[in-house]
Amino acid sequence: MGAGTFLNTITPQDIGGINTSLDYFFDNNRIARVLATFTNTTGSSQGLEVLYGGDLGSDSGTVIENSSSGDNVFQQSDRWFISSDTAPFDDPILTFVRYGLGNVEVALDTFAIPGTDSGNGYTDYFTDVWNLTIGAGETQRLMWFVQMNEDLNTALSETTKFDDLTSLSNAGLLEGLDATTQGEIVNWSSSPQSTPEPSILFGLGALVLLGGVTKRKGKDKDDHLEKE
Repeated sequence: MGAGTFLNTITPQDIGGINTSLDYFFDNNRIARVLATFTNTTGSSQGLEVLYGGDLGSDSGTVIENSSSGDNVFQQSDRWFISSDTAPFDDPILTFVRYGLGNVEVALDTFAIPGTDSGNGYTDYFTDVWNLTIGAGETQRLMWFVQMNEDLNTALSETTKFDDLTSLSNAGLLEGLDATTQGEIVNWSSSPQSTPEPSILFGLGALVLLGGVTKRKGKDKDDHLEKE
């Protein structure tokens, strides 16, 4: 392999007939790639609810600086958003990339939005909700990115690398993923389709829950993988 470090943070396990795994890749430019894999080992189609996110670590100062829709207000259609802990930025500015351009799988809902109280008294949580339907014997994958930035201008200038699989590959962010694996990633496509663009995991705990929602207690930064 080239530059970067691979970490398999959750050992593959079978949960109700769905073989699941969660893998991290960290490149040398302060970018983390999170790849969640779900393989249906049963003889029938299975539905999954996947929650992804965690504690940003920016506490009560958390704000959204910008987004793919061009403003500082989170919208469900935002492919990416940039958060900080408010100037003078004691914590890093983070870019969170949810999905790519084109006809791809998108998050159904967002339970915890940075900068707003997520129900536990904290404003630095982020939790996306994804619904997948996986056919018998099929594998589907979800892939997300988080980039740590020195300043807001740098964060904004580098968002185009997260457009699609082609731009990700050119940026070296698909290292270790063969063509078959890339073809199973449902929230990214090879190149932008006809769908127009809607008008960031260093220090981020990944939260992936299958088949239900559980409440977070306090500022739990542990990773979770479960199915109810």
